[in-house]
Amino acid sequence: MRLLSPLGLEPLESAEGVLTVSRHGRSVDLDASRLGEETLPDRQRTAWVLLGVRYGLDRLEALAAPAPADDGPMRFRRTNIRRYQEAPSVHGDDLPRLVPTAVGQVFEEITGERLFTAPGIRPKTEVLVVHEEGLLRKALTESDRTDLDESDDALIDRVRRALFYDSYKLRARPVPESPPELGLKKLETVEGLGATRALLYPEFDYDLAQDGGLLSIPSRDVVLLAAGTTDEHRRALRALTEEVRDAAAFPFSSALFELTATELRLLEEPEAPDNDLPTSSAVEGLILSGPRDVSNIPPEP
Repeated sequence: MRLLSPLGLEPLESAEGVLTVSRHGRSVDLDASRLGEETLPDRQRTAWVLLGVRYGLDRLEALAAPAPADDGPMRFRRTNIRRYQEAPSVHGDDLPRLVPTAVGQVFEEITGERLFTAPGIRPKTEVLVVHEEGLLRKALTESDRTDLDESDDALIDRVRRALFYDSYKLRARPVPESPPELGLKKLETVEGLGATRALLYPEFDYDLAQDGGLLSIPSRDVVLLAAGTTDEHRRALRALTEEVRDAAAFPFSSALFELTATELRLLEEPEAPDNDLPTSSAVEGLILSGPRDVSNIPPEP
């Protein structure tokens, strides 16, 4: 399965009808009959279920890791000096992740813990707070949240601000061969934060927001924009959204949003709700067993 490798998951040999995936020497068994990559609904469900598995197995690894040794005061050595470009961000290393609600359901089934979440920009979505540390993606849980001395609003504002400054060099580019008068643009990245950057609007493109425009999030890696709100703009963005979403490895949503100077407002829900983001109920029972220790079992060749 092509979706495993980008998420750092490895397949193991398993029984018929079972997909066994592993990470950090732990595995879970998934109902293979409800997963796949051939159709858009299957690919969409599979992609986000596997992201939940990744976060869950990373959480278990973080909990099992020994606490770092206290070596006392740091001595002045050349190797302890950070180069300028390695200086930590003043906004912290936590970033938001816009995901379907199904991700949290899978995480909870694996770890027994609930993720800290904030409302997403449309139904069936929510915002997580994720800290990347080496090979681990540490998603903030509700129990972690109690240790932070800030309100929920302040926390989300902080991680949103961190993403904004992490993204300041990025710009949406015109879509080739599209009518110039429609102003169709694409913002695409490959680190998994493309869709999450929708949270940065309208500030992230103030000029477009002032004039009024449309936005969509067809995949985990892409935000699409149209420089207007007429029916022609809407039809063009709808067609482009479906085209990008149909080809995406991590499909997101075909919903359209209106961009104004003050807000990003949901304008149109998907035309086919059954072909939309997976919800928590859609993944119930999908995890058959696990996690279990498989550190001595070689990955599938």
